[in-house]
Amino acid sequence: MTAKEIIRQRRTLELLHGVGACGMTKELLQEYVAVEAGEELTDQEMTDLLVELSANGWVRSYKNPILQQVRWIITGTGEGARAAMAGS
Repeated sequence: MTAKEIIRQRRTLELLHGVGACGMTKELLQEYVAVEAGEELTDQEMTDLLVELSANGWVRSYKNPILQQVRWIITGTGEGARAAMAGS
């Protein structure tokens, strides 16, 4: 794992922690991570990032029943990972 990937993971977890249970759409999250990391992310890079975080159990998606949007939220395991990354 590269330093760039770790920064993107940390920023993603921080952003999702900040918005809480309402979560964020992939597109909005992609924009914020790009700003926080200081560089653009391709759609494929964002998909890969979410797949990896999801495989670790740090984030998950859900479909908002009112807006019919897929949103991403941080999990309890992700909160632990976020805290560990903040300390490094």
